[in-house]
Amino acid sequence: MMRSYLSESFTRRSCFVISSEHGARRKCGKMSSVPVPRSREAMIAQRRVPIERTLNDRVEQYHLQLCENAEYQAFLDATSDEDTVEGSQAADNLEAASMIRKAALDAGDTIVGRKKKVTIVIALNVVLRRYRISRKERRSRIGGESYPTPSNGDNSNEE
Repeated sequence: MMRSYLSESFTRRSCFVISSEHGARRKCGKMSSVPVPRSREAMIAQRRVPIERTLNDRVEQYHLQLCENAEYQAFLDATSDEDTVEGSQAADNLEAASMIRKAALDAGDTIVGRKKKVTIVIALNVVLRRYRISRKERRSRIGGESYPTPSNGDNSNEE
């Protein structure tokens, strides 16, 4: 049985039952709160779930490193197959993934460095959507404004 009482000075007192091999006994006392950790290290040690960056976060790190590289930009610029470097958007995506994987291996990141190119492409597409610069989003933008794209493969202008 657990009971809580408020005294006149509004300090919280709590009573609870402690059971042990010698029987149950009631214990009452002033509740004390646990202070917030005072250092970053103590705060991290207190965390219930460990901090782990996702593959998407890791790919984003290398994307940001490579975003000023002209060759990398060329692989991501095209919004149609006619404008690609290698002849198709899929091939250009694989080349960009290859550059990301090489950057990861150079940095000693074996998590990204050992992934298949296709897996890196999927993560890269997530990263590009985070910045609203995916091929699809840029293809539907004219003069900085977004316009809806036809759905279901319907490219007709009929109303």
